[in-house]
Amino acid sequence: VARIEATLGELFMRNACEEYLQKLERRIQVIENKAVDTVQWRIEDIEQVRSRYSKGDFMASPPFSACGLDGFSFHLYPRGDDFCEEGYCSLYLHVPADTRVSRILFLGRAKHGPVEADAIKNSGVSEMCVLSNEIDKATGSVV
Repeated sequence: VARIEATLGELFMRNACEEYLQKLERRIQVIENKAVDTVQWRIEDIEQVRSRYSKGDFMASPPFSACGLDGFSFHLYPRGDDFCEEGYCSLYLHVPADTRVSRILFLGRAKHGPVEADAIKNSGVSEMCVLSNEIDKATGSVV
């Protein structure tokens, strides 16, 4: 029993240390990304990706930090959100709570903004563009 307790205690300490290191790495990343004001998210093989989604389903980018703030992510609805016309995709910037930013969204050549956005309003565009028109034909990707 004592051996099991010691092993469990060691596992608990390892887990606590790993969690602390992950938090520390995120803080360092925020500091390192303080001057970042432009973020690109490239999606490879977008036609294949789009085939796995239905209207109203989104894919989220990995979370990122910019301008000294953490907790941003992009949400792309490859077949559009519930409010857009058939054929369009929707793109949103998830903004952390209590944060206000000026943002411009691009998808291929399509552009929306600049507008001020927060966690509630102006965070994205329901009818951003017709996705098939913005695919890089050479790579099959979108940025």
